Amino acid sequence: MSLLDTYLGWTVEVHYLSFNSATDRGVLAAVEPPWLLLELPNRQLVIPISAIRLLKPMAPPDNEHMRLLRPVERPEEAAGVEQQ
Repeated sequence: MSLLDTYLGWTVEVHYLSFNSATDRGVLAAVEPPWLLLELPNRQLVIPISAIRLLKPMAPPDNEHMRLLRPVERPEEAAGVEQQ
């Protein structure tokens, strides 16, 4: 497992060696040295790792099981409900 595998599924921003202002932002889908697969909304990019200057993690993956499905109650409100 490489360091890049840690960020699979994350939204990342790729900065390239040869172009000063060129960047791509997408979801890191796969890492198979010497290639990296980046998924964008309407396309996929296969990028050689040697062309990358910086890979900047922007946001972790959106996991359904981590979403809060009910509003959070304040401790006072929860205690008041139990007393009634």
